[in-house]
Amino acid sequence: MDDKIKKIALFLAILLVAGGVIWWFFRPTAKPPSPSQPTAPTSQPSVVKEKTVVQENLLKQVEGKSEEEIGDYAEVLKVSRYFTERYGSFSSDAAWQNLQDVKLVVTDDLWQDFEELMAKPAKQDNFYSMQTKVLSLTVDSIDNNKAQVTVSVQQTETKGKEQNTTYNKKIIELVKDKGKWKVSNFFDK
Repeated sequence: MDDKIKKIALFLAILLVAGGVIWWFFRPTAKPPSPSQPTAPTSQPSVVKEKTVVQENLLKQVEGKSEEEIGDYAEVLKVSRYFTERYGSFSSDAAWQNLQDVKLVVTDDLWQDFEELMAKPAKQDNFYSMQTKVLSLTVDSIDNNKAQVTVSVQQTETKGKEQNTTYNKKIIELVKDKGKWKVSNFFDK
């Protein structure tokens, strides 16, 4: 009887090790990039070069900072990018969807302003849209509870069948609200 138990235990141990080895080789690896951060195609070296310059600028900004400060920088940049692209991209067909999309990353006071705006009917006879793409972000200032970020953007405005592309800068002001960075104000530079 003892030999039978030992054989079963040995079989189960071998099965467990084999399962672990199989899992190790077929486990999920790195996650694909999120839709909000598209990767640059390799056939466009200028885009890759631009992305490298942005990464180098970011590395210079966080050089010599503590892990916590680097975490704050990363969160401030992530929230600023998300807010700028979502708030700045809208369509007459989607009413106030852009404002709904940023609800979780804005302060209660700013959300109250957005609610007042959404209470008014969106008037647009012809198709109108604005597509905003963040080109670069720079943290101008940051401390424990406040941050300011300059965001360079490309905006493509569509009125009917006409398109117009402009480049400008936005200032995003953030505050730490219950441990989360949230947008408290924004304006053109």
